[in-house]
Amino acid sequence: MFCSYNLIFALSLLSGCGWYATQEMVDEAGDRDGDGFISVLAGGRDCDDADARVYPGASEVCDDNKDNDCDGFVDDIGEGGLAWYQDTDLDGYGADEIVFVACLGWNKPGWSLRPGDCDDTNAARNPGVGDASCDGVDDDCDGNVDEDAQQFTWFVDADGDGYGDPTSPIIACRLPQEASANDDDCDDTNASIAPNMSDDCDGLDNNCNNLIDEDVPEEDFVSWYLDSDGDLFGDPDTEVQACAQPPGHVSGAGDCDDTNASIHVGAPEACDGLDSDCDGEDGQGVSIAATLAGQSFATLDAALSAASPGATVDICPGDWELSTLSVSDVQGLTLRGSSGRGVTTLREASQGIIASVEAGARLTLEGLTLSGSDDAALDVVDGTLVVLDSRISNNGLGIDALGVAGFTVELSDTIVEGNEHAEESGAGIRAVGTGDLVLTSCEISSNVSVGSGGGVYFVGDSNSTLTMTSCVVQDNEAITNLLGFGGGVSVVNVGNVSIVDSTISGNDAFDGGGLFAIWTTGAGSLQLTSSTFTSNTALLSGGLSFFAGDGSTADIVLDNTDVTDNTASIRAGGIGIVGSPSTGSLQLLSSSISNNHALEGGGIYTIGARIEGDVSSEIADNDAGLGGGLVAQDTDLTGLQVMRNAAIDGGGLALTGLPSNLFGVIADANTASGNGGGIYVATRGVVLDSACEVTSNLAILGGGGAYLALFSSLETQGAFWGSGATTNNTPNDILTSFGRSRDLVSESTSCGAFSGCL
Repeated sequence: MFCSYNLIFALSLLSGCGWYATQEMVDEAGDRDGDGFISVLAGGRDCDDADARVYPGASEVCDDNKDNDCDGFVDDIGEGGLAWYQDTDLDGYGADEIVFVACLGWNKPGWSLRPGDCDDTNAARNPGVGDASCDGVDDDCDGNVDEDAQQFTWFVDADGDGYGDPTSPIIACRLPQEASANDDDCDDTNASIAPNMSDDCDGLDNNCNNLIDEDVPEEDFVSWYLDSDGDLFGDPDTEVQACAQPPGHVSGAGDCDDTNASIHVGAPEACDGLDSDCDGEDGQGVSIAATLAGQSFATLDAALSAASPGATVDICPGDWELSTLSVSDVQGLTLRGSSGRGVTTLREASQGIIASVEAGARLTLEGLTLSGSDDAALDVVDGTLVVLDSRISNNGLGIDALGVAGFTVELSDTIVEGNEHAEESGAGIRAVGTGDLVLTSCEISSNVSVGSGGGVYFVGDSNSTLTMTSCVVQDNEAITNLLGFGGGVSVVNVGNVSIVDSTISGNDAFDGGGLFAIWTTGAGSLQLTSSTFTSNTALLSGGLSFFAGDGSTADIVLDNTDVTDNTASIRAGGIGIVGSPSTGSLQLLSSSISNNHALEGGGIYTIGARIEGDVSSEIADNDAGLGGGLVAQDTDLTGLQVMRNAAIDGGGLALTGLPSNLFGVIADANTASGNGGGIYVATRGVVLDSACEVTSNLAILGGGGAYLALFSSLETQGAFWGSGATTNNTPNDILTSFGRSRDLVSESTSCGAFSGCL
């Protein structure tokens, strides 16, 4: 062999030197087929030196039964061939893990073109067999076990008593371990409970027949009661008969509130609004009880002495006396009537102040009646008073509040009634100084003051507020002949007043039967929303009275508010307002001033203050001797709807004193039994702009549209005076005191009492 290699090497050297090896030399060296590879016999790698197509690296030719590439395998190819899988168990399916790539004709025993055998040691398991045998094995290698076998429903038998749980089914072809073929067990956690068991006296359904202890003799059964709160007393309405104690039940009834463990027969009684001992009454046998470590007190003074800051003292039903309570702690104190205001009354022993709230302190009263004080029942100085669901009645004054740094008084669902203040203003509630007065769902009624503000009297400043929501203020009086301002409510210089969804009715005063509001300094705002002022009476301003002095401004808005059926003996049946165009204004939004009565100004009487209205508001169906709808002087009237009012003179409007200007005012269907059905003019310089309408008015004596009294004048700048029978004024549009008349349509003209219309 080594000689051959040397020979080849020598021949190659000779070729490099111009000598060439002959074919015989090569054949002798071991490459007889001339494929360039030495035969295996000559020490090379050519496995068939007789075939030039066989040598290392040659392409394998399928189905020629030769190892073309001399790799030791016949018909094997690396690419483009078929995958053969070792099939050890010879079931026609090979294991996926052992793969040989070869030609189709290779087909050696123990190999298969079909993979997927999941157990190549068992010819009975391969993808070609079914899985119908219930053997717990995946016979067809699809990942499922016994899926083709017939399936049955079994039931878990966790307690091993031979009976299954109907709520735990198992689907299988044969009975699993810890399972049963039946579902008759009603408690699969207890082996002593099964259909084949006998029923013992244990409160259980031992034999699963939906009956409890049915085999126990009837004389062994007793009554049991549910005890939800764990106080060992049961609810009498939950009685059950059983020979054994059911869970959560006790043998004795006597619990009238099974949600509260402190309530049952024999429990200590306290005045907390609860019938603690279930005898049908709260606090029976207890005079006063405080929620202070469960202690009860025989007197209210004793309870209050023991009360710490922030405590709540519950007071039993009855009429109780106490010495004046003075609250000075910022954490405050709460007094609560356990059964409501109708049955729990507090009085001061010497008919003095019942409770006083000092600066910075807080007092809350709930469910009480406070009565019998010659002085104020409640006194507040720069503190906070909260009154809930209570009654303050028959005192010299209901509440007296003084604010330097500022007070807060809040009343909710409370009645203030029958208080009479014989010395000063304010009988129901009096507030003076800086503070906030908040009244919600309250009734202020039948209070009488010799000064102002029979129901509510508030002298404040620009930082003060009065808020009244869903309240009734009725039948209060401010009875002094010349100083009784605001029978229902009287406010002086209060910065912001808001009355919402409330009714002010049946009140009486010298001025401002329902409400009196005056501003002499600073800016004020008064908003009346969705409220009603009705059946109030006064000498001046039966419903409402407003005054804005030279040192102040006041913006008054009536929004969706009705002022109706009020009466003034002298003037301003509905509303009286005094000011100037720069200090006071009244705005009507979707509001009605109707069916009010007075000698002058049945609906409104204004001096100086501006009045504006929208198309949804009207001044209608009022009556007076002069100015059935309104009397105005020295003001601007804008957008008012003055309709169907009646008077002797000036059925709709009477313009007196200094001149006024009318912008977009509509005077329609008003009636005068004397002169001026629409407008009675008793001043010089009155102006009606082109948006005004004076139509369908009637005056018996003349001037159906307008009447000009002595020395008066009127300028109409294109106002509409009617056209045709349906809108004309009767008997004429304009009549002067000197008998001159004129019918107009929409001409611009000036008219004087002596000269008539030019």
